[in-house]
Amino acid sequence: MQSIQPSRASMTMMLIDRFVFQLAIALQTSWLFFLWKFTGRCYTNIGFGDAQVDFAVSRLRGTDVSKGSGPLKNDRHEKHRPKTLLQQLASRPDKLFSGAFRQQVAALCFRPVPETKEIEILVITSRDSGRWVIPKGWPMKGKSLSQAAAIEALQEAGVRGKVRKRPVGNYTYLKMLDDGQVVPCIVDVFQMEVSEIVQRFKEKGERQVAWVTRAEAARRLREIELKSLVIDFSPR
Repeated sequence: MQSIQPSRASMTMMLIDRFVFQLAIALQTSWLFFLWKFTGRCYTNIGFGDAQVDFAVSRLRGTDVSKGSGPLKNDRHEKHRPKTLLQQLASRPDKLFSGAFRQQVAALCFRPVPETKEIEILVITSRDSGRWVIPKGWPMKGKSLSQAAAIEALQEAGVRGKVRKRPVGNYTYLKMLDDGQVVPCIVDVFQMEVSEIVQRFKEKGERQVAWVTRAEAARRLREIELKSLVIDFSPR
């Protein structure tokens, strides 16, 4: 039987659905979740069934379906906590959805562990927040996406190696630009088997660099889709 490949439009809508669902849960605001649920999108395509969706709805409404319809207890200090970036965006949806997804590239750098079948994953800290990420950046003029990912790995982590031309996956996240604008990004991830670690590179001293197991890398990384990609990653 001939397989039917999804159209580019349907793949785009599927990515947007998945992104909005995760954003709604992170925000814990009902307007965004119901906007997503009632646009006619098929949430089963992104791995969520009726039970998961109903539970998420109950959490967003402030009730717990597992314990009846009573209100959830809130931390008495909750209202005094500063709003996160995502919570601020909840009050300004026009700011988030005013533009298209931006394209970025990332390098999933790995190296074999001697005398075992395991691998180690390279993670680095971001320069602004200090959270753990993998080398990533914008596409570069005159370079393929995989070449741009390799250049980011060299500049940010000081590693060289063989990079695959096709991405092994992708993930989405929100990026704040230098002018304060927040844009949704979709990141194509390219695997790179590291063969050389250089001592001098562009951003040396500006980031921490660590080689860790797949499980530890997934624990440190924040983006859910990237965590899943790292856990399931098998060099090709």
